[in-house]
Amino acid sequence: MRYEFTYRNTTSDFFKFYIGNVYSQWTGIIGVVFTGAMIALIVSRWGESGMIFRAVMVIGLLLFPVVQPLGLWLRSMKASESIKPETTLLFDEKGMGICVQLHSQRIPWGKNASVVKRPGLLVVTPDGMHLYLLPDRVTGEKKEELYAFLRDRAGGSSR
Repeated sequence: MRYEFTYRNTTSDFFKFYIGNVYSQWTGIIGVVFTGAMIALIVSRWGESGMIFRAVMVIGLLLFPVVQPLGLWLRSMKASESIKPETTLLFDEKGMGICVQLHSQRIPWGKNASVVKRPGLLVVTPDGMHLYLLPDRVTGEKKEELYAFLRDRAGGSSR
């Protein structure tokens, strides 16, 4: 089989990747617990608190649900602006081919290869060093077929 895609990752693609990383680790659980604790603190202490403590509580409440995603969005914007040309990815039995403008590279499937299916995108790591995001808008109806193909090449190393 052979799959070929030409595309450019957008800010939204990078944001899905970064936010998925945050909320699939302990950081996400800590954020949810901290936000819940801040809500409980605000409800229990709002009436007896001064203006400075109220401001600190509101800032603490907004830290994980607002400030962190905003920071990830800004990071995503920077990442998408750093990659101007379109990327062509080719997947076949032997490995993965990458072509960006005049630079092309061939990466054979290695023992560290992996593929992760996330909502909205596939995350492909052909050799444990390089990482490529394939959003649903690019893979379209072939997402499941491509995922199965890549999972087989990755030696079952996938999530």
